[in-house]
Amino acid sequence: MVFNVRRFSTAEFVAEFLDSNGVMTTPPTATLTITYGSTSGVVGSTVITMQPAGFAFTGNWGAGNADLGLWSYSISAPGQVSPTTGNIRVLSS
Repeated sequence: MVFNVRRFSTAEFVAEFLDSNGVMTTPPTATLTITYGSTSGVVGSTVITMQPAGFAFTGNWGAGNADLGLWSYSISAPGQVSPTTGNIRVLSS
C-alpha cells in the first residue's frame, strides 16, 4: 500500500503488533525508519522512536525536506519476526 503525503506536512504512522498466536501484544518499544531522498539530493534514513498509545504505537514524520517521489518506510519492534514495510509518495505542496 502507498500512502500519499504532501511536502511540508506531517504523516502519522500507527502500528499494532500481534504475537505468534495472532493475539494483540504491546512490545516495549517500536521504531519507524523512513528512507527518502532530500531536496539536496542525498538519500538517507530517519529513525523515529514511536510512542505507545494503548495497544498501538504512533510516530510522526515531517516531510519538509523530502524530495518528491516514492520512498519507503519500515516499522519494527523487539520480538517481531519481520518489520512491517510500505511506501510513501511525497507530493508537491
